[in-house]
Formats: sequence, C-alpha cells, structure tokens
Amino acid sequence: MRRVSRKVTPNRIRPNRIRPNRIRPSRVRSSRTRPDHPDRIRPKQFRPQKIRLPRIRFSRSLRAPSPGSRAERQRLRRSRTQLSRHEDLLQFEHEAHPLEQKLSKSSSWTLSVLADICVLVGLAAILSGAIGLPDLQALRFVAVGFAILFLTLLVRTRITRPAHVQPGQVFAGIGTVWVLLWLLGGAINLLTGTFSRPADALFESAAGFTTTAVTILDIDSDTISNSVLLWRASNSWIGGLVGIAIAVLAMPLALRKEALLGFTSAQQGYDLVPNSSVGLRRIIALYVGFTMACIVGYALTGVDLLEATVIAFGTVSTGGFAPHADSLSGYGMATSIVATAGMLAAGSGVFVLWWLIKGRLQPLMRSQELHAYLFLVAATVAVIAATTDVGPREALFTAASVISTTGFAILDWTAWPEVDTDVLIVVVAVGAMLGSAGGGVRIMRARLLFGYAARELRLQLSPNSVVPVRRGDTAVNERTLERVGSYVVSHVAVVFVGALLLGITGLSVSGSFWGSISAVSTLGPAAGEIGAFGQVDELSRVSRWVLVPLMLAGRVAILPLLAFIMFALHGQRMALRRTRLVGWQAIDHFDLLYRFRKSRLAKLFNRASANDIASTINNKDANNNGDNNDDNNNDDNNDDDVSSATAQLDWKSHR
Repeated sequence: MRRVSRKVTPNRIRPNRIRPNRIRPSRVRSSRTRPDHPDRIRPKQFRPQKIRLPRIRFSRSLRAPSPGSRAERQRLRRSRTQLSRHEDLLQFEHEAHPLEQKLSKSSSWTLSVLADICVLVGLAAILSGAIGLPDLQALRFVAVGFAILFLTLLVRTRITRPAHVQPGQVFAGIGTVWVLLWLLGGAINLLTGTFSRPADALFESAAGFTTTAVTILDIDSDTISNSVLLWRASNSWIGGLVGIAIAVLAMPLALRKEALLGFTSAQQGYDLVPNSSVGLRRIIALYVGFTMACIVGYALTGVDLLEATVIAFGTVSTGGFAPHADSLSGYGMATSIVATAGMLAAGSGVFVLWWLIKGRLQPLMRSQELHAYLFLVAATVAVIAATTDVGPREALFTAASVISTTGFAILDWTAWPEVDTDVLIVVVAVGAMLGSAGGGVRIMRARLLFGYAARELRLQLSPNSVVPVRRGDTAVNERTLERVGSYVVSHVAVVFVGALLLGITGLSVSGSFWGSISAVSTLGPAAGEIGAFGQVDELSRVSRWVLVPLMLAGRVAILPLLAFIMFALHGQRMALRRTRLVGWQAIDHFDLLYRFRKSRLAKLFNRASANDIASTINNKDANNNGDNNDDNNNDDNNDDDVSSATAQLDWKSHR
C-alpha cells in the first residue's frame, strides 16, 4: 500500500498548542515505591502550563510602503527635514562655542610622558641654580628652569593620556622621549654656559640621562660651580627614575603584560603595580625614600651635604657621578661601606625593596634572579681576592659597582691581571636585575637564555622529550623565549658594531670592546683608553660621538630605538610627500593665476583700445564741424572723457 505523506502548511502550525513532555514517575518497583509500603514516596504530578506565544499583528502604518507610493515620499521628506534641522543645530552649537574648540585637549601618550619628565627637569634646574645664588650661572639655571616649568605646565593642561595605546606607539614613544630628553639636556647645558660647544653639551647630556659614569667635566678645577655639579647629578637621578618607570610600567604595556617583571612570575610583580597610577606613585615613593636614606647615610659618615647629595644621586640611579675626578677613592672606609650597600640595593631593583619594606621574605627566598645576583657578586669577590692583593672590602666594592653598572671606583682596577678583567667584563655584560636602573642584558634574560640553550641540547639527544624552560614554578612560553633571544642577539650586534667603530677611531682592540660593552651596559669606566674613573676628555670627538648612540641604545633598549628611527623616517617621508604635494599645488595655482591675469589684461587692453579709437573719431568730427568756442568746449569735454577713461583703465588693471 502506497504511503501518502501529508503536506504540512503554515496554517496548520499552532504555537499555542505546543506542549512539553510530561515528567512521568519512574516505573522501577523498589521497597519505597511499592503501593503496599508504608514509606512510599508519592511523586507530585507535574502539570505543565500552556505556552502562549504572542501573535504579532502589523498595523497598517508599520507596513513598508512601496518605493513610489505617497507614503514613501512623505517619509523621505520628513527624514530630510529632520536631518537638516539636526545639521542646523550642530552648526549653531559649533558657532556658539568657538572657545571650546580652541581649548580642546589632544590625546598623546608620548607628549604626556614627556611633559611629566620635563616638569622634573625644570625643578632640577631650579634647585641646581638655587644653591649657587647669586652667581650669574646660577641665575641662568633658575631662569631656564622656570621657563621649562611654565611652558610644560601650559602644554600639559591641553594633553591627555589615552586609555588604550598600541604597542607600536609605546615603542616609538619610548624612543622619542629619550631622544628629546637628551636634546633638552644638551640645550640646557648650552643656555646655562656649562659648555660652549654643542658636541660637548650633547655628550654630557647623554652620559647624564643614560646613567653612564663618564664625563668630560674638569671636576677638580675651580671653574666648576656647585650648580653644575648638582645639575649633572640630577640628570642621572632623573634618568634612573625614568628608566625604572619605563621598564616596570611602559614595557609591560607594549608587550601586553609579557615583560619579565618580578623574580618568580609576572603575577607577583603586580603586587607592586596593581595599575599604572598606583604603581607610579609607589615607584616614586620608593625611589625618593631610597635617595633620602642614602643622603643621610653619607652625611653620617662625615661627607658634606652637597657632596653627599651628589654621591647619593649617583648611587640610587646607578649613574656613578662623583664630585671628584678620582671618584670615591678620597673618602674613608665608612663612605665606601655605605656606597657598597647602596649599589647592591640599587642593582637588585624596586621589587626587592618593596618586599623588604613589606616584610615578605618568601618571595625573596624563592627568587631565582636574586639568587643568581648574589652568586655573581660572591663569585666575583672570590676571584678578585684570589688573584690580587686587595682586601675583601675593596673587592666587594668593585664587584658591587660593576654588577650594578654604577661605575664608582676606589682604586684603578684596570691594572689588575687579565683574569680579573675578563671576569669583570662578563659581569658587566650580564648586568643588574630587572626592575632596577642598571643596564646590561639583565640576569633573568641571561638565565632564560642559558635554559633555552640547555633545552635545545637535550632535545638533540632525545627529540621526543618535553623540556620546558621554567621561571620559578611556571613554564615560560615560546613567545617570551623568542623575544629574549631577539633582544640578546640585537644587544650583541650593537656591541660588535660599536667595537668596530671605536676601533676605526683609533682605540685598541681591548679598549674598543671594553668601551662598547661598558657604554651599552651604561657602566662607563672601561679598561684601556677610558680608564677606571670615566674621564673621557682625552678621547677624540669622533670617539665620543660613537659612544653617544651606544649609551642611548643601552638605556632605551634596542627595540624602542629602532621603532623611533622607523617613526622618524616615516615622518620624514610623509613630510617630503606633503611638501611635494604643496609645491605642485602652488605651481598649479600660480599657473592658473597667470592665465587668468593674462586673459583679463587682454580684455582690458582691447576695451581701452576701442575707447581710444572712438574718442579720436569724435574729436576729428568735432574739429571739422564746430566753431572755435564749440571746439574749445569739445576739447575740454574730450580731455575729461579721456582722463576718466584712463583712470578707469588704471583702476581695472590694478584690480
């Protein structure tokens, strides 16, 4: 028998008739469900309610009209009327508030950060000049500081920091901030009379803001004022604070919170930095408190207050600038002990200081980077004590100065055996801990690099094994390892290029490599021509100019500097395109103007020629037919007509 399928039409679908399945009790016969059992559980009968779906009935006014109907034309007419009223209202609001458009704020992460840094620079210039008043150079410092402070506050009120920033903008902004800060420091050195040559002013500015312990100042001479000493130390102090803030706050923003913060894991670093504003306040408080503690410690050892401030600024920022040409060799044992403790604390970073203040010993005990930091210090002291005749205090001071990339010195360590200098150059290349103002590759990156190399060697032996690279209790992802490897490769490439350029300028092989590594690691002193005390006034200008980009690359980091270069090249390319476009537009404009003037003058000339011919014919007819009186009157009238026609022609041509 043929089965006929019944066609279901939409009219037979009734939503209000849909009923859910009834929940029926279980048919399992247990002791508690038998009818004769006294404890029988009687399930409640489920009575589902009917689901009533609303029926949507479209009214006649909501139906879509036909394209050419009257209703469609009325609707279009109403929408056009409303749009025109809205545009008139917007135009009225725009014309009613012109001042609001002029005072509208622009959003820029780079300009806002640069303005905040310029406030510190202006205050530093004012304080540097205040201690030397009423000297003329001190007055220059005060005037320049107030000018920078006024202009910065005026601009800062019109700039807001955006809530969301792209990583490329952060990288380019970091490089832009450091380069502009370097140029600003050089300009202040020239305006205050510290240097007379722009090359020397820019070199000293680069050495100061990059916290590198090299200088061309004749510090022991009587021509150096107290304002210059405090200004140079303030440059290092500002550079150290900016370096820490960028490493802890800006780099995680650029790397999407994948920067190597903290010691065991990135989440533990958020204890110090829960957000940007709170983290910045805590970092400034730690930095200023650490500076005040160092000033008090140096003052208690018998150092003058100004010299104690200068040495404290060089200790906290790892800048290594001292008020004497022989660094700290002229001070006593107590001063060297305070300096050793300060350099070790400065090289450990703000996270260690934060955990010490909070009394959290467990993160300190579990920190692998802190263990490696202390191990490097102990190994360096052991090698120096075993191969030289210096005491443990001098060995510990030198090891702390080198590993924290501070650059203080109490003796000429460049005259030690080659074993010691080789160990010191390795320690300088590794550098300090993350979260500190020191330079170098950093201990955590070096440790991850060694772990990555060990994993690759193990995979060569057993390809099927899974060997994660751990950082504390967590495994490091491949993206972070790739970034670490690219950073180290670029760091090594910059060192080799710098050594090659220094060798071309006339330095020896050892002096070139030492100088390049020391500049990129922001240490300053180096074996060879530079020396242990960082006096580079005997180097040629070309050699000093080679050191400037190396110091900036070590302080800014390679990627932000490359991003700034690409941003500058892109801006130059866009400026050239805009200039060419404006030039072609100007040429077209002048061409059209020339053509218009030419055609206009031709028309005026033809009209004037016709008027002259007509007036000449009238004059001849009047002279032949009129009397003498009439001729005189006609001559006067014709002269008036000719003069009026000439004046009209001149006015039209001028117009």
